[in-house]
Amino acid sequence: MTTTNLAGYPPPYDTYREAIGRETRRFADAVRDADPAGAVPSCPG
Repeated sequence: MTTTNLAGYPPPYDTYREAIGRETRRFADAVRDADPAGAVPSCPG
């Protein structure tokens, strides 16, 4: 079994903060023009 090198783990706090900011911006971009009254699709069944 191969062992993963854990050097640099955990990543610096700024790495997490930047990732959260990036994903938050992506989410905001995705829903910015969404119609709040629009229907929400359900899960297939």
